[in-house]
Amino acid sequence: MKIVMASLLACSALLGSSAMQPAFAQEGDAPPGVAPGISLPEAPDLAGKFTDAMKTPGALAAGEAALKAAAEAYAGAKAFEDSITMTVAMGERKESQTFTISRDGNGMRLNLQSLVITTLGEKIYIETEEVQDKFVGFPIEKSMLETLTTKLPGFDLPFPRMLVDTKAEGADRMRGAFLDAPTLVAFDAAASALYFTTETGSEAIVTIDPTTHFFKSAEYGFTPPGAPAGFKVPISVAFAPTTPAALANAVAFTAGSRKEVDSLEKLAPTPFEIGASIPDATFKQFDGTSVQLSSMQGKAVVMDLWATWCGPCRKGLPFIGKFAELVKDDAKIAVFGVNTLENAKGDEQIAVAKKFWDDQKFTFTCLVDDGTFFKTFGVGGIPLTIVIAPDGTLAAKHEGIDPKNMEGIIMELKNECDKALGRAVTAAPAAPAPASS
Repeated sequence: MKIVMASLLACSALLGSSAMQPAFAQEGDAPPGVAPGISLPEAPDLAGKFTDAMKTPGALAAGEAALKAAAEAYAGAKAFEDSITMTVAMGERKESQTFTISRDGNGMRLNLQSLVITTLGEKIYIETEEVQDKFVGFPIEKSMLETLTTKLPGFDLPFPRMLVDTKAEGADRMRGAFLDAPTLVAFDAAASALYFTTETGSEAIVTIDPTTHFFKSAEYGFTPPGAPAGFKVPISVAFAPTTPAALANAVAFTAGSRKEVDSLEKLAPTPFEIGASIPDATFKQFDGTSVQLSSMQGKAVVMDLWATWCGPCRKGLPFIGKFAELVKDDAKIAVFGVNTLENAKGDEQIAVAKKFWDDQKFTFTCLVDDGTFFKTFGVGGIPLTIVIAPDGTLAAKHEGIDPKNMEGIIMELKNECDKALGRAVTAAPAAPAPASS
């Protein structure tokens, strides 16, 4: 369920399962705690934008009044929509995603990329594009956010709670994935800008439109759990609120022929079993031409599914490259990287994948998947390495990587390919004995 949870924890779609994880706790020729090829982002100087005069009791009282006016504006809107674009900067790399909020007299709909959360009456519905035949439904207990937090441990919003919780009060109004228990420490009345800090090191500037009292923009310096001292991720957010007389797409939910389940775990796709026939699929090559999976039948095909934001993927790909080099003269074995689940789409995805591939100087072929092929397997996330037998069935699959034996995948894939081809299998070498202390 990593894909679903990455959407639920929308910040994880940008950070937790992507650019953030490789930024620390990996080894290589880089600063301590920083993955090879990843540069630490420059911490934004948010505090420096506020003078001492903006931190006085009078200034803070004015800030609280502005915050109260914003809360009243959100709560008072009979119909409300917002398109929230969030951009995360990791060194020279930037990734953006857009989330939407729609609210009317019927209820509320949150579109967190591939996941849609709808509240109607006293019930919450959760849908995901990865699963077409099921949806989650459960009753609201106390409030929507409290229910989601209970049912989905770790759930939080990538924007202030007051946008969806009209009853939020005090510090809870500004709480979110990037600001846990925020404290207002400064207010720039001329710019209508509020400055918040947290005990965990994160900080934010939120700017309010003085006419509508809705949020205009936000700048975060986000310190993720376990990050090195002083590490902050720059996150910029642009809000686009509107208050139409009525929503063009009213909040509603139709189950249709889909089955209702009562937990996120039951919403998970059915895992693809070894020996099952893999449906035909179409991939793009870097030159824009298409390749059919069915054209590869008769060979043992190894595919390593990866994305540029995935740290474990980047760590594992060189070993897939070593395997490709090992079998490059074997006409019965084909090896491919498959870029998938990229934030970029279409031609932009191809360009992003090609640049990474070229920069790494990989010599085996990479194909591009729009996500359709990945969804075939009903697994939680990437990296995913599969071996397809000559008859088009799934011969083996590897979810994730073994950080203690990344080299081992080379012989495993060789044996799996040989077995699929009806060849003798080489005995795996004995694992090295642990070093004595």
